[in-house]
Parts: sequence; structure tokens; C-alpha cells
Amino acid sequence: MITVKTRAYLSTYHLRTADHLAKHSENAESIFRGDPAPIRGKPAQEIQNALFEHRGYVTGAILASVAFLEALINELFLDVIDYETAEPKPAPPDPPTPVHQLAPAGRESMAKMWPEGIEKLSMLRKFETALTLTGNQEFDRGAAPYQDAPLLIALRNKLVHFQPQWSGREADRKFEQKLEGKFSLHPWFESSPGNPFFPDKCLGHGCAEWAVSTSLRFADEFCSRMGIAPNYHTFRPSGPNR
Repeated sequence: MITVKTRAYLSTYHLRTADHLAKHSENAESIFRGDPAPIRGKPAQEIQNALFEHRGYVTGAILASVAFLEALINELFLDVIDYETAEPKPAPPDPPTPVHQLAPAGRESMAKMWPEGIEKLSMLRKFETALTLTGNQEFDRGAAPYQDAPLLIALRNKLVHFQPQWSGREADRKFEQKLEGKFSLHPWFESSPGNPFFPDKCLGHGCAEWAVSTSLRFADEFCSRMGIAPNYHTFRPSGPNR
């Protein structure tokens, strides 16, 4: 009996989802811009429903942007393991996959070290470890595009592991300072002293766009250093910062 196995890949789907939601957030935010904003004076329930819709797009874009990165590095490592443990080795397709674009010694090191603890590393450490094991130049943690990636992950974590807090905490001010100037704020809350930076002012279209572009720049730089053309290039989103 012949058995056919297939494997699903989600990194490109996550990237396209993030891009789709970020673009929708721009349309949803348009009614909150201007002086006066088109939504001003509308019934409270209509305003609240518009805010719900808008925040859903922004939140989804952030979550999917980080999911894209995590899927990307896990897919690469597991594809390498499958290739290295296959007997006989599958012939390189045309065009070659990222696994076939790696040097043999690098593939072997990645496959060997995955069960030795790499699987349990943080997402960013997995990217850094892949570069080290393949003998490629490591990221400069203090420079773009690396320096924004930890901030994006921290923002994702604040959403996923949300805990309500009173405003004015020192930790919140430090988080705001780290993100200051990286993207435009939600126009409905930007000038309101009574609304906190997170989530109200932070979660706007500017933040959604920053999330997508940050993850994509990081992924592009990683793949460039690894010398691979990733799967997501075939279905890369179009538009500014893409």
C-alpha cells in the first residue's frame, strides 16, 4: 500500500492575514480622523461598534504578524530535520526549497541541535541559533531590523496575556517610551488625557502597519543572512513597506 503524506505550512497564511487586517484597519479608522471626525456626534452604540471593529483588525494584525515569524522559523527547522533523517535524500526540486539552499554542514547542525534544546528556546533565540549553526552573520541586537522585533513580541504578549492595570504605572510609561515615534496613534484617543497609551492610543492603524512591516523586515533580513529564498516570497503582500 502506498501512503501519501502532506504537510501544511502556515507562515505565509499568517503574513497575508496580518497584511489583510492591517489594510482593513486603515479603512475602519477613517471615520475617527478629522476635526470633526465623521463619527463624532453619532449614537454611543454606533461609536462603540466602530471601535470594536477597528480594534479587532488592529489586534488581529499584531497577533498574525508574530505568528508569521514563529511559524517561519519552526517550519525551517522541521523541514531541515525531515530532510536530514530521510533515506534516501529527496532530489532537489526546481526551484530548490529553502532546505536545499542551505549548505550541508549547516543543515546537519540544525537537525542535530533541535532536540538538544532549540525547540524550547524563545522565538528570537531560534532565529539567532539558526544563524549561528549555519555559520552566518548574526543579528545586531541594537540595530534595525532586530531591535523592533522584541517590542512587537512584547506588544503581542500584552494582548495575549492581558491583565487590567491602573494607568500611570512606571512599567507602562517605559513601554510607551520604547514605542514612541514608531507609528501614528489612534486619532480618536491621541489627544485625550484620560485614555491610556495601551491599549487605547497604541492600537491604531499605524500600529498594525508597524507590526506587519516589522515582522516582514526581520524575516527578510534573516533569510538574506541565511542565503535562502523563503516560501512567502511567492505570495508576498503588495504595497508600501512590503
